Amino acid sequence: MRMLLPLLVLVAAAGTVPPAAADDVTLYRCTDAAGRVAIQDFPCADGEDQQARTIPRPQDPPPRPEGPATPAPAPAAPPPATAEVVVRAPPRPMFECTTPGGETYLSDSGDGNPRPAPVWYPVAPWTPPGVAPGPRPVTSRRESGIASPGMSTSPGARLTTPPQQRQAPPPPARRGHRGHRHPGFGHAYGGGLIRDQCHRLPQARTCSVLTDRRTEIRRRMFNAQPTERAELREEERDITARLNEDCDIR
Repeated sequence: MRMLLPLLVLVAAAGTVPPAAADDVTLYRCTDAAGRVAIQDFPCADGEDQQARTIPRPQDPPPRPEGPATPAPAPAAPPPATAEVVVRAPPRPMFECTTPGGETYLSDSGDGNPRPAPVWYPVAPWTPPGVAPGPRPVTSRRESGIASPGMSTSPGARLTTPPQQRQAPPPPARRGHRGHRHPGFGHAYGGGLIRDQCHRLPQARTCSVLTDRRTEIRRRMFNAQPTERAELREEERDITARLNEDCDIR
């Protein structure tokens, strides 16, 4: 009889809680003797103050209706092809110049070395002092207080002597100039300049000259002194750079 009494109390307590629907959930608020509160989904322990509340069971929202399939993004257009432009300077020219004596030399400039220009000019023939140069005209003596022998010097009509041709004295001997056989012309260096004649070498010839010069520099470098070796090395670098740019030779 004593064991059945607690079971009857539990059944009576459970009868006070309304039956929960299948889709509801019952939450229990339990307070113990120390005043601590606990919320749980099962009945409180013996000796705890219990408050029950039934609420609808939380449910997941219905699935969203599937919309039209999002089209895949179009592939990005490839970047425009960039054209690589290589600008090459024209080959530097080389010239072969010739001196008046027939010697040749190479130069990067086609101007040629300047030299004093010889100037030839005519020289007038020698004439005596007081006589104008040029052909001598036929002279005539007119009356001017002087008469030829046998003629009157009294005033009156003019008397004219017979025409006489006066010969000029011969010119003195000219001092000759070495390398100059013509007494009527002189030779001197004027203020002008002339330059050696130069012509441009073909590009293949230029590349061959540069290659030979570099080979000669490398040969001389073995026995050169430090100062000369530094100068040769600098010249070799310049020639190598020019061969790379103008001749495609490494």
